[in-house]
Amino acid sequence: MLYARTVTFEIKLERIGDFMPLMRAHTHASQRKAAGCHQIAVCQPSDEKRVILCKIHSDVCTFQSHVHGAYFRAIDAAVFDEVHQ
Repeated sequence: MLYARTVTFEIKLERIGDFMPLMRAHTHASQRKAAGCHQIAVCQPSDEKRVILCKIHSDVCTFQSHVHGAYFRAIDAAVFDEVHQ
């Protein structure tokens, strides 16, 4: 069964210009490198400080493998200061 994951980020307005290129890079990397990643999308609704990330993986195991991968940890660390905690 496919596993879908949606995450909503609330970005610091002064950091949105830094955040979006990182998310686009993550999207492209996930499509190339993440085994079992069927689809990934980054959406920015009219509320410019919110960003929605949607991913579909083959199953929860492939998603967990992705989360523990080096490039996921790198993007997670890179965006940490740009997201409201």
